Amino acid sequence: MTSKNDMLTLSKYQRAYREIQTSQAKTGFLINLTACAIVNSILFTINMLLVPNFTWFFFPIVSWGIGLIMHYIFGVRLLHRQLKAEESKAIQKAMGI
Repeated sequence: MTSKNDMLTLSKYQRAYREIQTSQAKTGFLINLTACAIVNSILFTINMLLVPNFTWFFFPIVSWGIGLIMHYIFGVRLLHRQLKAEESKAIQKAMGI
């Protein structure tokens, strides 16, 4: 038998869902950041060993850096806004509005 404290409420569900989404977003960003560091380190090494006269490694670093910034802003920092909007749409649909 479940007690009153064990019952699933909408607020408990929303909180758990937000925590899961936030955790996944942070993990995705950290994976992207790690890949960026590894790949750009390799590109830097290749550039310095093979063509030290022209520093082309800077271009992928800047490009990937812009992508990382966008990923962080829209995928991590502003995630709560997106989740609230999705929850609002789901509630309206469930209520038949």
